[in-house]
Amino acid sequence: MADICSQHDCAWEGHLYNLLGYITYHISKSPEEALTYLQKAEVALKGHNMEGRGPCLLVNQANLAWVHYLLGEQAKSKAYLKEVARLQEDFPAPPGCDLHPEVYGEKGWTQVKFERDFKQKAIDNFELALRGDPDRKGWHTGLALAKYRVNFDAGDEELREEIIQQIKHAKTMDPDNLRLAAVYLAALAQVGRNTEDTVREAHDLVQRLRPWLHGLAEVLYFFRFLSLDSAVEVAEEMVKKYPSEREAKKKLAVFYKMKMFKSLHMQGKADFRELMR
Repeated sequence: MADICSQHDCAWEGHLYNLLGYITYHISKSPEEALTYLQKAEVALKGHNMEGRGPCLLVNQANLAWVHYLLGEQAKSKAYLKEVARLQEDFPAPPGCDLHPEVYGEKGWTQVKFERDFKQKAIDNFELALRGDPDRKGWHTGLALAKYRVNFDAGDEELREEIIQQIKHAKTMDPDNLRLAAVYLAALAQVGRNTEDTVREAHDLVQRLRPWLHGLAEVLYFFRFLSLDSAVEVAEEMVKKYPSEREAKKKLAVFYKMKMFKSLHMQGKADFRELMR
């Protein structure tokens, strides 16, 4: 995650550093280390010209107040709490919302990183965020990804179609999000909607992937539905193109293992048939 944050054009740098600060403290119980990440988040959030920049500082400033309190730095903690109060006054929650949509959205993006129960809570928080800010593309993207991860595999035909439409809608609002585009193709493949157009879109998407390869796992999932050899071919292409990317190497290793076990399984069947003659 720290590697992704250091990427030059990472639009989610501030949010990811916020998350790193939260995780670091709860793992290491080190407020000093958490403070380092939260300060980086503050710089990133103040520097990026992004939608919701003002209210998105709410979570970060509250986190900084909390960490300075843990460090016994009461004056700094109070200063950040004062800034939180100012932001709440400047950016009040919309009618019908207990919290600002940015807070719900930040909670959603944090929860979607964890296990299923937290992902379900992420769905709830993204829906609350959209209730207060229905045009925010980031919340539509988060809701679509959370619903896909939680409900798609276990869903019936009607629910799967609803999620596909949710992903499609989010994709139209966030057309540059390669991971979202890859998830959409993977979802179509899972319900048997592979066509020449989707295969062409998947190959085009592979060419658009850049270092850090956001969407690689999902687009390889799509090719795995076509055939194992197709997935191996694309993974090999990514490793050759970006030899330092761990995710591409990991996926390729998994596919090689699958091919090996498939070969051994087929060989075992052939040997059994020979014995039965």
